[in-house]
Amino acid sequence: IIVETLSNSAVQIIQKDIKTILFYSSRTAQAFYQLAQKYRLNVEDKTAVCISSNTAQQISSLIWKEIKIAYSPNEASMLGLIGIVN
Repeated sequence: IIVETLSNSAVQIIQKDIKTILFYSSRTAQAFYQLAQKYRLNVEDKTAVCISSNTAQQISSLIWKEIKIAYSPNEASMLGLIGIVN
């Protein structure tokens, strides 16, 4: 199910507390992009970690601190980019 709305508290958490966002598919990245536009989310201080370059492309027009793309299209590779898995 794609999320199309956010509560005020969810927007505040994204804006203030979240520094890294993982995108496991192009579809979820596209959904986030739509939410970012709708709620004017600022991601300039956030890192996006994407499972593939196609996924990264869906959010690339937003201004990020950094966009990281997994070396292999799997969760372990994504988590390795943020230092959770070696």
